[in-house]
Amino acid sequence: MNASGWLVYSVKQWSEEASDALRDCFDTTDWEVLCGPHEQDIDSLTDCITDYIKLLCRNHRAHQEGTVFLKQQALGDS
Repeated sequence: MNASGWLVYSVKQWSEEASDALRDCFDTTDWEVLCGPHEQDIDSLTDCITDYIKLLCRNHRAHQEGTVFLKQQALGDS
């Protein structure tokens, strides 16, 4: 927070094209082949899916950057 009471955040927003490409990847993923080898090992399955999502995000990371400004209210202010 800066001295004027504003919170400033930099945010990344996926472009429509990148979102569509990522959505297409998820729609065409053979989840049984990806998840099958992990059977009942929830930790291994979680790691596998997380790594897959990270891979797809790295491959489709066209995004737009912007800034968000939020006014911080002092405690007790309504």
